[in-house]
Amino acid sequence: MLIGDADAAADLVQEAFAAALQRGSEVEDVPAYVRGAILNMAKSRYRRNRRWEKIRRLLRELPDDADHGEGVALWASVRELPEGQYVCLMLRFYLDYSYAQIAEALSISEGTAKSQVSRAVQALRLKGMSDRDG
Repeated sequence: MLIGDADAAADLVQEAFAAALQRGSEVEDVPAYVRGAILNMAKSRYRRNRRWEKIRRLLRELPDDADHGEGVALWASVRELPEGQYVCLMLRFYLDYSYAQIAEALSISEGTAKSQVSRAVQALRLKGMSDRDG
């Protein structure tokens, strides 16, 4: 199996057939097109997963220096964020990446990087407000 996961492989096949259908009469050899599309999508997925794994490894290696006093609750809230928000927030504020660097590292647009960081900050603000109220 090309990617080691039957469900992901089925998704790739479905995406490849959808791409072939979308191109319609432009595709002369549908089986060859689908095979090529599956291979290209699998390589892209592999590269993206490898990039994410490098970032996850880097974030796991960060020192847990926020484990003092009030920082404990904040650090716990940060770790509860959805993965995309967590990674973007850590790259932005802990590792001091620019939005352009985040976008390049994660293969996302700069706007997506900004919105992920913004959503993470907003979630932490809301969490902080609800903690103070209750």
